[in-house]
Amino acid sequence: MQRVFDLSPVADIVRSEGVCCSDTDVSIMMNTVFVGEQNVEKPLLIILAGYGSTGIYYYSCFESLSQHFRIVLVDLIGMGLSSRPTDFDQVRKDIHLTIQYIVDYLERWRKTLGYSDFYLFGHSFGGYIGAYYSK
Repeated sequence: MQRVFDLSPVADIVRSEGVCCSDTDVSIMMNTVFVGEQNVEKPLLIILAGYGSTGIYYYSCFESLSQHFRIVLVDLIGMGLSSRPTDFDQVRKDIHLTIQYIVDYLERWRKTLGYSDFYLFGHSFGGYIGAYYSK
């Protein structure tokens, strides 16, 4: 079954791109969806999708959330539309290595975009990663 997302109500405020998050391999990208980024006076809300998911699944919330926030949705490394680095399957064998691996990529992604002041929301596994990242 193919999913079709109707983004027409928010098409003028949504932009998607891969953001490089590797110091050594410029082909490693984390898929990032920017919603309402032109509203720089609004606080920034970063949303982390759940395991194997993609941020675009939150499209039905874009319009209402963008009334209050600039929103950035990110697909965690190895999931959704983000790159799956060649060493990803090796670290997946140990949950502690996996968590730290994903958090390290998330931090490189944050530094690349220059974010320093933001709210962080995660769904399911994204919530776990967000909690670990925040400590």
